[in-house]
Amino acid sequence: MSKRLISILPSFLALALPALAQTEAATGVIGGVVMNHNGAVIAQVVVNIVNIDKGMKRATVTNEQGLYRASLLPLGNYVVRFEFPGFGRLERTGIRLGVGQQLTIDD
Repeated sequence: MSKRLISILPSFLALALPALAQTEAATGVIGGVVMNHNGAVIAQVVVNIVNIDKGMKRATVTNEQGLYRASLLPLGNYVVRFEFPGFGRLERTGIRLGVGQQLTIDD
């Protein structure tokens, strides 16, 4: 590695790290747990998280504990749709994700 590259590398890292921190801070998280009407958790529910401002969609599936989580979501207004074969679809609207928020949207 040349001496010039070695001297440039610390400067590059010093500039890149604040930008990375800003990127992470300008996002949010939506997660929660899905349960039936008796309070039992439901695994394998498809959860579609839609940013209605940007038209972006993120899909995830609940785990064995009924939990789901979507991180690094852009800020904005969201709709969260829960779909499970045989049970139909449930939709939560009016969700506003702000800077650094970790919203819990349970079903």
